Amino acid sequence: MWSNSNMTPFLAVTAHWIETKAKTDSKDKFELKLRAELIGFHRVPGRHDGDHLGHAMLYVFDRVNLSPKLGYGTLDAAGNNDTALECFPHSVNRACQDVIDALTDLSFADEDSSDYDPDASIQRDLIATLQTVIRMIRASSQRRDFFSECLTYIKMIDMELLRDVKNHWSSVLLMLLHGILLKEVWLTQESFSAHAIQRMTSLHSDLKKYWMTNEEWDILEKYAEILQVPHSFQERLSGEKTLNLSFALPGYNAMITKWENMKDTLPQYASVIDAGIAKLHKYRDRVDESDAYTLAMIINPSIKLGWFKRFAPHCLDDARELFIQELELYINAVNQSKQIVTLLDLSNGDWADAILGLLTKNKEPIRRISQAVQEEVNSYFSEKLSDPKQDELAYWEDNQARFPTIFRLALDILPIQASSVPCERVFSSSSDTDTKKRNHISPELNEALQMLKYTLRRGNSISFTEGTSPEEELATLKELLAEKDQNSVMGLGLSNDIFQAPHGGDGLTFNSIFQILAL
Repeated sequence: MWSNSNMTPFLAVTAHWIETKAKTDSKDKFELKLRAELIGFHRVPGRHDGDHLGHAMLYVFDRVNLSPKLGYGTLDAAGNNDTALECFPHSVNRACQDVIDALTDLSFADEDSSDYDPDASIQRDLIATLQTVIRMIRASSQRRDFFSECLTYIKMIDMELLRDVKNHWSSVLLMLLHGILLKEVWLTQESFSAHAIQRMTSLHSDLKKYWMTNEEWDILEKYAEILQVPHSFQERLSGEKTLNLSFALPGYNAMITKWENMKDTLPQYASVIDAGIAKLHKYRDRVDESDAYTLAMIINPSIKLGWFKRFAPHCLDDARELFIQELELYINAVNQSKQIVTLLDLSNGDWADAILGLLTKNKEPIRRISQAVQEEVNSYFSEKLSDPKQDELAYWEDNQARFPTIFRLALDILPIQASSVPCERVFSSSSDTDTKKRNHISPELNEALQMLKYTLRRGNSISFTEGTSPEEELATLKELLAEKDQNSVMGLGLSNDIFQAPHGGDGLTFNSIFQILAL
């Protein structure tokens, strides 16, 4: 959800799928392309609870006839989205925020907050202290210039001091890393000229009570070290062009392990680190509630069952069984092959009931996939793990004939997003469209513009004649001309009233725009 400057709420929905195209040299093989489109940027008035948002999403799905083809949905970590797959980067950011909450009072990051007064505190809040110093330097052009001159004098890169922005990921860490430059300037002030020292004294006399000792600067550096853990994962995730679900479970465990090890080297901050670990465990436990995470790891040729063997051997058999059960669904749906019932594990009394079809729901016959598929599964697992840098989509395009059943499963699992970042990018783009000079754009036109921008920025061209021949186009135009009336526009069968602005609005509506594009 995103709200514009007029506080109009919009729901962004992106669709992700794999497009298959038969290869020219072989009709049995397909070229694969991961596709994504913005299918809705819909105004959602009223309350924003899960039920209301669910109805809004169904409206978007039905509008593009997508409801029968739905697979999985990934949403951010808001409370009204707790039944969907969680956005991995949002979850990491929540853990980071819990660590920061244990270190500082975040209210001082607000734009309208008052300056922190260390003299009025029993225990100095070092992050709030640094934040206040940075705010006071940034508020003065003279102080900014002097800070830049000092960095040049001590031969350091001229970097701007950054403030913490509450809705920006890793902003506290970036503030700390840039703020530590203040320490370098202060420690080398003895080598400054007398004029420079005098200028510093006159400019910064009111900052003396905020200045920190070497020990306090060292503590800030430890804070930065702790916050580097979630930041490094967020950087890793943002570097992925398409973040699929197979990274989520290993990512959670890797961060937890890293922070646990850090508690041994920084025992004085164990309680702070535990706050982040507790949040990660909360989201890590939710991963177990969906089979999609496990399936995504298994169809990743660089992971398969390897991660379970090394880090979760107690889950290995369950993961393999889940994989086989999922493949059974594809065998039944595509090949309509019958399952083989094995009676070896049934008691003497149960095997007769099994033959007669009299087993109760508590005594179901054991199913086994066909021998061919079992060999396919064994061959896939026995194959050496691929390079983690290899593109998954390219792997399955090359190996679709070797593992045909697993390939069908991969087509459904690979498009699942581990992040809602695509929608976040839409929100950033929409702020460029809905500016102060264009804040009266109707919701329908705004939606159409965002959808158009999204597809063009992904390199998809728009053709109004694709799929039609000149003969078909002429025939269609003749039909439209035959049906036109006195009020038609340009002979296209479009009524004048679609261009009339209702109640002073833009006139063009979402449906009318799509009516034009469809012709």
